[in-house]
Amino acid sequence: MRPLVTVTLIALLLAGKWAQVDLVVTGEREDAVELRVPLNTVYMLLTGIGQEKLRILEELSRSSMDVSEIAQVLGKSERTVRTYLGELKKFGLVVEDRGRYSTTSWGRLAIEYTK
Repeated sequence: MRPLVTVTLIALLLAGKWAQVDLVVTGEREDAVELRVPLNTVYMLLTGIGQEKLRILEELSRSSMDVSEIAQVLGKSERTVRTYLGELKKFGLVVEDRGRYSTTSWGRLAIEYTK
């Protein structure tokens, strides 16, 4: 069964269907904890985040910020920052609350993974 799951995951990633699937990992005992991993997050980590998006994640891991604050720190336009944030949000690495962005646990993991 495990080889079939592995082949299926690889096929989903290659076919671009990763955005619609969560990888669920759980132990075999009844009281085992279930871990849900969005495949789109895995895909982004495997293909590379990019230095500017990584810098956004690092800044947001320190404190939540709005678009203009991030743009000022990066020296980029607000439009560019919104594009980057949209991608990071799509991949589950940041969340928005009342116009302020912060990293998710996956975003913090991405920072550690790319070091």
